[in-house]
Amino acid sequence: MLSFNGNKLMTTGGGGMILAGEELAHRAKYLTTTAKRPHTYEYVHDELGYNYRLPNLNAALGCAQLEQVEVFIAEKRQLAAGYDACPEGGASFSLLLSLKDAAAITGLTQ
Repeated sequence: MLSFNGNKLMTTGGGGMILAGEELAHRAKYLTTTAKRPHTYEYVHDELGYNYRLPNLNAALGCAQLEQVEVFIAEKRQLAAGYDACPEGGASFSLLLSLKDAAAITGLTQ
């Protein structure tokens, strides 16, 4: 699952995305679109469902932000480098260290 809430690197204003295989994806779509059985005139909900669809405007915002995600990452890393340069003595914060073979995005440095 991916979160696109407002405090994330890229946002759609809320919501998220489920990454799944075909069977799980069908089940997730069914539950997140009110669990209504397909029918031309009856509205039968045979399970507890939710209305978790992402509106088109929010999806467009996400697509626009995805085009600039590399810029967002660079800005976050630059901000983190500024924190790294702060003297450690008397600091009222501590920095999270990156894993050895990973490149941190440092999402909490806003």
